[in-house]
Amino acid sequence: MPKLDDYFARKLKVDTLMGKVDAYYQGLESINYSWKISRCYNQYYGQGMTGRSERATPGGSKGEITNISVNSFRSLLQHQLTLITSERPAYDVRAINTDSKSQKQSILGGDVLDYYLSNQRLESVLKDATEKALYSSEGWVEIYWDGRAGQPYGVDPSSDEQINTGDVRYRTYDCLDVIRDFRQTEDLDWVILRQTHNKYDLAARYPENEEKILNMDLRDTDSSFRRTRMSINAEESDMVYVYQLYHKKMPILPEGVYAKFIDGEILEQGPLPLTKSDELPVYRIMPGKLQNYGLGYTQAFDIVGLQEISDQLYQAVISNNINFSKQNLLIHKNADLNVNEIAEGMTALMWDGDNKPEALQLVASSPETYSLIDRVEGLMEKFTGINEVIRGDPSPNLRSGNALALVAAQSIKFNSMLQNSYYKLLEDVGTGTLFFLKEFSEDVERFVTIVGIHNKSYLKAFKGSDLSGVSRIQVRAASALSKTSAGKVEIANNLIQNQLVDAKGYISVLETGNLDILTEDSTGDEINIKQENEWMMDGKSPKALIIDNHPEHIKKHKSIINDPEVRQTPEEIDVVLAHIQEHIQMWLQMDPNMMAALGIQPPTAPPQQPQQGGGGGGPPVDPLTQGQEPSVEQLPSMPNVPAGAPEGDAQALQELGLQAPV
Repeated sequence: MPKLDDYFARKLKVDTLMGKVDAYYQGLESINYSWKISRCYNQYYGQGMTGRSERATPGGSKGEITNISVNSFRSLLQHQLTLITSERPAYDVRAINTDSKSQKQSILGGDVLDYYLSNQRLESVLKDATEKALYSSEGWVEIYWDGRAGQPYGVDPSSDEQINTGDVRYRTYDCLDVIRDFRQTEDLDWVILRQTHNKYDLAARYPENEEKILNMDLRDTDSSFRRTRMSINAEESDMVYVYQLYHKKMPILPEGVYAKFIDGEILEQGPLPLTKSDELPVYRIMPGKLQNYGLGYTQAFDIVGLQEISDQLYQAVISNNINFSKQNLLIHKNADLNVNEIAEGMTALMWDGDNKPEALQLVASSPETYSLIDRVEGLMEKFTGINEVIRGDPSPNLRSGNALALVAAQSIKFNSMLQNSYYKLLEDVGTGTLFFLKEFSEDVERFVTIVGIHNKSYLKAFKGSDLSGVSRIQVRAASALSKTSAGKVEIANNLIQNQLVDAKGYISVLETGNLDILTEDSTGDEINIKQENEWMMDGKSPKALIIDNHPEHIKKHKSIINDPEVRQTPEEIDVVLAHIQEHIQMWLQMDPNMMAALGIQPPTAPPQQPQQGGGGGGPPVDPLTQGQEPSVEQLPSMPNVPAGAPEGDAQALQELGLQAPV
């Protein structure tokens, strides 16, 4: 009768773990899954069934066949990859609470993730995982903490070894690298990751197993596919396979399980690295699902056979042209011709009667052959959703920007499942990154480089505890139209027609396809306002400048005190209202020509009030109070501004929806 202790993760044994590995590969072979991946992998890297893409080689018993692979397969998958990963995503970091401290932590979390995207190879890691998903049906990203990375932090008193701050690191895997029970379709309980590691470095880390490790090589697996993927002889390589088990937390395993092992030995084991998270630090992207199995599916499986047909057709046409490209003559057997004279070239030939020599045409291939090649390549495009616009070869009837953008957007929508999976991967990896920083770097100060507008950068210091309020990451997806060059041009057309951009910016979009030039100024304003809001939430008083877009600053600064919890802190309210008052004063003092040049709306002048007493003099009547002392009920329910505002501010305050001071 089975017992709880029979569960393999309760009492780890290396034989049981390796049994899980063998069972996985045998299961893939039983459904021909590993064979599909092998064909796609070889074709993707130019090793087709009829030849190689990098060179033409002779084949056949007498060299009469030209072996070649015209690799449209890789081209289509590369277009899919570019379609999904070309645009850097916008992270939207969510906090657990809505208080100002959590808001600041959310802003910090976004800055940290931007740093890891640009400076810590995260963007290339995500792209690599997506590429593996395209040819192998699945791409995986593992997040782990590398204690040897980062800057020196101290010295271990027991060993006198240097202690570093450590840092988050990433690894990517394809479908065959991630061993699991693929009959579990959702929420995997465990995974075993396989990677290669230098055996000499591994032996130095685990000296108690030095002899066993140094005597290993890459032939520790029954998977023939894995051996064919190695470009060098296994005996000559210093690499060996290392396995890592991650088991999630369950009632039977309250702390989860982590183990690192090789064939024949468990090197280390313990609880899951993330003690404050229930998730495995391994995340997947896949173009589609293989129903009834916990495996992915990719369009590469559908087009690799068509690629092989295309290669055979090209092989036939090219072999025919190469073998018969030299001119042959048909000569009547009774013709009185000297063959040597024919071969010499510029020679006058004589023939007798009707025995005229004729050219033998063997080069021409059947028109149906070329038509079939086009048909096969068209089917490959159709099955991957990569149309002529995405490939950069639109038909002549697609001339307008609207038509090009529409066709390109259709391709993006076709690949929406892969795109959604990519965004899910971005969210999971972003959340995992912040969780690792919170747990492993709680009290250690580290720096990230924040890149602002015009590539201006500055360092920001933080600790893992500064991210304690962050709960989840979301990714804001760009529209399908804005992700294509044709769509960007169409957007630029609409902007210039509405006089929102100048000719210089429009030409820049045409030349570069980059819309950022059109939004650079507004983005700079947004960053400046965001930074000022951060300072004011910290109790600092930023300085307003006469060239600021004062109405925009006032509206965005006002959002700080919309938080009910912030309104309970008088010091913070005073800082914000004082800064808003500074913008109001400068707005009223701006030169009209400067406002026109910067596109800032001027404050409306107070309306002229009729003279009292038949045209007599006297001060103008306040448009807000109509010359009467206002009561509390008459005043709009808006935040107060500091008392003592000049009398000329009344109209400006009215336009901004703010209450005039009493």
